[in-house]
Amino acid sequence: MNDLPDNNLPSSNDPEPTSAPQEPANPPLTPPTPPIPEEITSVGINNLPSAKSTKKNKILLGILAFLFILVSTPLAVYLVKQRQEIRKEAVQAQTCSAEAPGVANDWCVSQHAGETKENATWSCEPGSPDSDKNDGCLQICPSGYVWEMPGYTRCIPSEVPSGTLVCRRDSNTSITLINNTSQDIAYEVIEFRGCPHTSSQCQGDEYKTKYAQPTVFNGQSKAEPMNPAHCETVQLDVKSLNGSFPCKTPDGGDWAGGVAFTIDSHWDEGCEIPTSTPSPSLTPPPGALSCLLERLLPLADLEIGDAVILSCIGEGDSIAYYDFQVSIDSGNWQSLGTTLGQLDYTILGYGCYNFECRPCTGDPVNPDPENDCTNWP
Repeated sequence: MNDLPDNNLPSSNDPEPTSAPQEPANPPLTPPTPPIPEEITSVGINNLPSAKSTKKNKILLGILAFLFILVSTPLAVYLVKQRQEIRKEAVQAQTCSAEAPGVANDWCVSQHAGETKENATWSCEPGSPDSDKNDGCLQICPSGYVWEMPGYTRCIPSEVPSGTLVCRRDSNTSITLINNTSQDIAYEVIEFRGCPHTSSQCQGDEYKTKYAQPTVFNGQSKAEPMNPAHCETVQLDVKSLNGSFPCKTPDGGDWAGGVAFTIDSHWDEGCEIPTSTPSPSLTPPPGALSCLLERLLPLADLEIGDAVILSCIGEGDSIAYYDFQVSIDSGNWQSLGTTLGQLDYTILGYGCYNFECRPCTGDPVNPDPENDCTNWP
């Protein structure tokens, strides 16, 4: 049998083998070992907290937090209350210095500079129910201004009334209103009729026959006449309905109660005068009516209800009308109005009658006795 050559044996023709081992073509990759943290390696398994210990810690922390809240809440409330008391005392200490009501206060003005309404100012009025509760300041309108209504939104200039309303008694049967203001003025007119012929005044609902509320326009005049019938006593009352402009007399005086009036009696011998026994207060003193002869001649045997004619005669071509007045028993003079020369007058009661008249120039339709007439005798 022939021996087969051993391929594993070196041949004489093969190079000598080297002592260095041959590297495999693709060595296997081995992942690097990650470094082990020292702190982990230093902790033993027995040092880790247990689940039971963690639960106890949570309960303990909860109890501590509850105790903290329980203690801190009253303390916080107390501190807040103390702060409010301090602030309240500080505010109460900053109050204004009281002055006269309606006077601007510089301190209040500066304190409320951002709250002041148009044209308004501030005064110190701690006693006012509308003032600021903290400092006593009150917002007001200065002199010459009023609050715009409604709402008190701002202060607007106030209108100052100017001029007068003259209610002039022209005669026993007429009153003329002269409006010297810049406003139209409403007024009331009341007419009374059928009063007893002995009445010095004719008033009462049983005698009221007319009531009206007309208007006299600014800068104009308006007459209110009445027409008495024969054997009748009538009275006319006129009163302004504007409180800023009451009725004034031609000389700027005030009518009693603000009511201008005139009364007229058309009685003569043909009228039936009710017969009645006069009361003791109406008993004429001896010779009381004789004083009428001082101004009116000839007059004799005058009785209550008798009508007399007053005549005034002056000298001069410029005389346009006459002004009359009467005083009874030396009392105050009462105007009887103006006429062209004669005036009917009815004796209304016992007494001493003193009549005066004076001549006047000017317009008899729109008379102005205070400027047109001479002085009284």
